[in-house]
Amino acid sequence: MVNAYLHKNKTSSSEIENIQKRFEMITNFFPSFDGNNILEPAYKNGEFIYKINGKYISEEQFRLYFVDADFKTSIDPLTITAKEKQLYEFEYILPKPKKEFLKDVENLEFQGQLYWIGLIKIEDKKKGEFLKNNPKIFVGKIFVGGDTRYGYGLLKIIECKEAKEELKNWHLNDEGKFEYDDKTPLRNFFEFKSNIKFKGEIKLIPELEFTNRDPRVKDAKFYITPGSILEPENNENNNLDNLTLKLVLKKGKFILET
Repeated sequence: MVNAYLHKNKTSSSEIENIQKRFEMITNFFPSFDGNNILEPAYKNGEFIYKINGKYISEEQFRLYFVDADFKTSIDPLTITAKEKQLYEFEYILPKPKKEFLKDVENLEFQGQLYWIGLIKIEDKKKGEFLKNNPKIFVGKIFVGGDTRYGYGLLKIIECKEAKEELKNWHLNDEGKFEYDDKTPLRNFFEFKSNIKFKGEIKLIPELEFTNRDPRVKDAKFYITPGSILEPENNENNNLDNLTLKLVLKKGKFILET
């Protein structure tokens, strides 16, 4: 998103960090079969799944239907042969299921192509115009992921609308702060603390810095994963009373403000 914005809006290198912060309050994005309803993350019998219209699809099934791989190799310019130990595999998500699985996906009400849905807080007019398809400043297409130089990760923004009624489902209040709910699975990562009770799993998530040529790990923390559910006893024991006011949404993660 930041790269797409900078592509159309000339700015100095000293302003890049401020522009990055403008796009920090953004949720995770989830696949959608109809462009309106996400495949909701959840856990069933300890296994991560996506829920859709009363049905579910496992992570393995989703990968089988939509994930493919490509292979690249480095060529020695002198011998015009592949260099040893220089074979790379790239996984990417297809816009449509593989042909052999089309009927399986249609039974899950798949409608033509795969969409991606998420929320982003618009804090200034210029960013709002950028997202709402102003032809003077809008690119219309963005690339996501780490292999964009090969053309992977191309997305087209087709709609941008206000989502006040959806905030609660994302554990957000009107101000974009965390709102506790022990019935709805998390849709964003949640900074792990030992006194927080939940059903799901935790993962170590690194924070990468891409301002230099070679990405570096800026920080790394454990997070409760999307699909996990915070337990009711958190409210009973007041485990979240002091945390809730300090939790902010940044890049798909609820983190403690410092």
